[in-house]
Amino acid sequence: MLLQCAGLRGPAETKQAGASAMDGLDWGDVRIFLAVAEAGSLTEAGNRLRLSQPTVGRRLRALEAAVGGRLFDRLPNRVVLTALGRALLESAEAMRA
Repeated sequence: MLLQCAGLRGPAETKQAGASAMDGLDWGDVRIFLAVAEAGSLTEAGNRLRLSQPTVGRRLRALEAAVGGRLFDRLPNRVVLTALGRALLESAEAMRA
């Protein structure tokens, strides 16, 4: 399963495992990931979080390094979740709820 490769669990496992589902990941980086996924751009996510775009990009790269792959395809004016990004989004939203 893709999430297991990233050190994460699927939604059913997340509910069973509770807070341990995101072990090893920096929650601050995950929070930024969620903001980028919702905003569709690093700049808009930065505005919402009151962070600079370079800071958002740096933290996103750190999270990508931690999970071992790209979370977004970066287009000129927006970002689009990759398969790994969609898998992480499911787990991250479950943790936030």
